[in-house]
Parts: sequence; C-alpha cells; structure tokens
Amino acid sequence: MVTIFLSDLDGTLLNSSGKVSDASADMLNKAISSQKLFSVATARSYDTAAELMKSINTNAPAVLLNGALICDLNFGKIYHYSDISPQTASMVFNIFNDHGRTPFCYFLKNKDNAASVTLEYISPATPFDKEFIEECENIGSSIERVDNFDFERPALYFTAMDTEKIVLPIYKTVKDLPGCDVTLYRDTYHDGYWFLDIFAAGTSKANGALMAKKIVCADIMTAFGDNLNDIPMLNAADCAVAVSNAADEVKEICDEIIGSNDDDAVAKYILNLKPQII
Repeated sequence: MVTIFLSDLDGTLLNSSGKVSDASADMLNKAISSQKLFSVATARSYDTAAELMKSINTNAPAVLLNGALICDLNFGKIYHYSDISPQTASMVFNIFNDHGRTPFCYFLKNKDNAASVTLEYISPATPFDKEFIEECENIGSSIERVDNFDFERPALYFTAMDTEKIVLPIYKTVKDLPGCDVTLYRDTYHDGYWFLDIFAAGTSKANGALMAKKIVCADIMTAFGDNLNDIPMLNAADCAVAVSNAADEVKEICDEIIGSNDDDAVAKYILNLKPQII
C-alpha cells in the first residue's frame, strides 16, 4: 500500500530554533530515496517553506497556507489554489479596520507559479509584525508594503498575530461571514500571542492533505502535527501522529504520540516505519 507522509512544520518537523536539523534532513532523504512519499502541510507560504525544506528532496505535493495552495515545493508548480472572492475579502479587511488592526494578505500574481505568491501589508501593528517582516526579508521571501490591497487579484489568505484580546473579537465577527473560513491558534514561538488565519470557505489543511493524497494516488495518509490548526488534517488522516510537545487537544485525537520536535521524532518515525503489505 502506498503511504503519503505529511508533516506540519513549526513545532512538529522544525526544532525549537525553527529549523530542520541536519539529522532530520538526512533521515528524511534516506526515506525518500527508498520511495517513501513525503512533504509538508503548513500555514507557511511557498517561499518560507521552500527555504526551510531546501535540504530535503520532497517528492509529494506540499500543502501551504493552511490548504489555500497545493504545489510542488521544488519547482513551484501549482496543483490547486483557492482564493477569497473580492467582495468577501473586502468585508474581511473592513472588519480588521473596524477593530483598529491591519492584517497581512497573500496574493497570487501568476496562477502557474507558487513562487509568485506575494505577502502584502499596509502597516506593521506590533513588534511581532516587524519581526515577521524582517524574517521574510532575510530569507528572500516576496513581501511588499502597499498603500491599499487590490482584491481584484486572487487573495489567498489573511493572517494576523496578536494577543487574544485583539484577535478574538475579530475572529468572532469573521467566523460567521459567508465565503470564508477562519482558524485561531496559539503561536508556537511567542507566549500569549495567537494567530488568526482567514481563507476561502472549504479551505483547510484537511482538504489540502486529502488532495495531495489523491494527486499521488496514495492509499494511506499519515499526518503529523502539534497545534490546534492541525486537528482537521489529523482527523482526516488514516493515521494521526502527534509529537510529544503537542497541545493536549491534539494528543487526544491522535493514534500515536512520538518524541518531541527537538528529538527528530517525525524523521525517525518515517524512516523506521515498515511498509504495509496487503
């Protein structure tokens, strides 16, 4: 039976320094060379995911932007994308403005190339916004400051990180808006801060992962995660695996719990798992 392995990045495959360790890269490449199918499912964009995964020869579609973009991580070929309608995107943006906050938004400039996805922002609202901008610029990610968002272009994904006090009222307003879905989850690296992610209705890591499974004609999908936004994908997986540092809510719904993200646990699991034979 053919299995596709899909791993979340932050807090799962990446260690506490936000990197893929050399040991994990080596083990995953060995697994891939033995014909095991591996890629990632993450809220990150193509640019940041490709940079983080550059030492690994992924051989299955990547699920990016929490499922808004399905693509080849090596060459940027797009298999599928889902965008928010211009009307809904404008309403989401207005809700942010009503709460005194401006979000980041990912726009697709070339419908054939994942590398054309550009992160745009109007003004950084917090020190962590500035940190995020600097991180993107340091790795050469496509990021641009603009005066206004042009929603006539495909808008794939809104994101904002702030305290629960700031993002929870926005979440409560947006979640009932037709035409989009929303997730709210704790940030892995900054205590007390939350990510608010908004994308087209029906978009999720779960649906993206199922699409990646279908593209490679896999029989089984094994998924790895640590955070609340991974739960839909883990529920959709044939085998759900949590790292030991995962949130309790994640561990409760998983079939297996392995070592931590600092112990190369995902790579060890994939390399050492024996293929199922029917």
